[in-house]
Amino acid sequence: MKLSESALIVLSILLAFAIDAWWDGRQDEIREARMIEALKLESEENRTELNKTLEDHVFNRTGTDTFFRASPQEMGQVSVDSTGRYISALVVMWTYDPETSAAEVFLSSSQQLSLKGQRIRLLASRLLRQLRDAEEERQAYFNYALESTEILARTSTSSFRQGASYIPAMALRLGPPLLEELRSDEDFVASVGMKLYQEMIYNLELRDVSSTLDSLRAAFIEE
Repeated sequence: MKLSESALIVLSILLAFAIDAWWDGRQDEIREARMIEALKLESEENRTELNKTLEDHVFNRTGTDTFFRASPQEMGQVSVDSTGRYISALVVMWTYDPETSAAEVFLSSSQQLSLKGQRIRLLASRLLRQLRDAEEERQAYFNYALESTEILARTSTSSFRQGASYIPAMALRLGPPLLEELRSDEDFVASVGMKLYQEMIYNLELRDVSSTLDSLRAAFIEE
């Protein structure tokens, strides 16, 4: 075999390897782009969900603060509709329940990632860690909300034993005097106070989650 023919064979083999490598790299790029797009869509939905939860926390804190601070005269001027809203703020909990399947798929992938992909993977890992940290506070928040709801059911008449789901009916039947009745119940006041405190701690955990979602949004548009 001539030297030129041998060189041609070697070049053909090297070219084939180069094409295979390019193709594998291109496939990795496509898979990474798909995972990033799925995570982006998931993050946008989670962002909307989180914003709603944070807004609900503001509603709860405002209503609870008014319940504690308002004078008896001010309480007596509350409407029936407002009575229901105040009671809801006192006992109803609002939690963040995000979808994390895209983030988990991204983290479980073993393929080589671009610098952008590595940055997003770090942020996705931080997000899941923060959500795990928030779960303990979420559970404590749930327990205090449940306790407050059970006390509310005991405070009202026996026909309203199911608690929070019957708040509008309670407000309509018992009216604004129910608020003063609840303020005189030491167990209820203490439970609501602990619920508010736990909600604030949980809210701080969610603020960290919010910051990471913002960082993810910025990372998605990086070149």
